[in-house]
Amino acid sequence: MIFSRNDDESAATPTGRLSARPSFSFATRDHDLHLGRDHATAEELEAAGGGRAAVKDPEVAKQIFGRITSGTSWVGELEMVTKKGRVFPAYERADTIKNHEGKIIGLIGVITDITERKRAEEALRRSEKRHRTILQTAMDGFWLLDMQGRLLEVNEAYCRMSGYSAEAGCAVSCGRCWCRADTK
Repeated sequence: MIFSRNDDESAATPTGRLSARPSFSFATRDHDLHLGRDHATAEELEAAGGGRAAVKDPEVAKQIFGRITSGTSWVGELEMVTKKGRVFPAYERADTIKNHEGKIIGLIGVITDITERKRAEEALRRSEKRHRTILQTAMDGFWLLDMQGRLLEVNEAYCRMSGYSAEAGCAVSCGRCWCRADTK
């Protein structure tokens, strides 16, 4: 299994070892430098039960290994566990290595720690929720236009002021909806 970090600009060229039997191995040129001593060495991972031991959810591990040992790639997000028990989100692509006859002679997985991306996504969700709450509860009317002058979004205060519902207001251009003729 080749681990890489997406936040390490100086990542080494990965190297690994192939086994005669399909198994996962942990390897980079210098795993201690790139991942810290929290991650298992190839020998530690093999002693713990192989690559499955590094996957938090046994059902996910079963799915991944079932797919790749049958010759099908697996790509997705999952939670991994370090040898010290720290759980981290990861993105993995796992595949088989086949000989010229098509026989599986090894497995390879590239795993990227996506902790920082997940933190950024969560911060963005919280920020969007906070801004939406502020806009929807504001006493002032709020509207968002596209480059053609079409309303994309309005808040409740705008709807009260204009007399349009949010759906009706967003169906017209801003030139037609500054105010309705029957609204005073």
